[in-house]
Amino acid sequence: MSVATPVAAAKDPIAFDIVLVCRKTSPAYVARTKQQAVLAGRRQLARLAGAGFKLSRGDRMVVEFGQLLTTVASTEDALDLADNSDMVIDELEAASA
Repeated sequence: MSVATPVAAAKDPIAFDIVLVCRKTSPAYVARTKQQAVLAGRRQLARLAGAGFKLSRGDRMVVEFGQLLTTVASTEDALDLADNSDMVIDELEAASA
């Protein structure tokens, strides 16, 4: 796979992206809590590590942030999460330790 020089030269390159798929919710939809999302992200990270991926700090953040996005129900919630993502992840990791 060919990568741009700045990415290839990065100290801690990120190998994962987030793809957002938006759709209307069904009446049976139950939103995840932030803690459930972080736990789901950790399960995904463990699965990736078990499959032999070497995950950078950036890769871990992409997976956790992607899971946190599953908890938002509106544009306002998404913007709030984006503005406070580091604080939210630190807070949830501290609470689960």
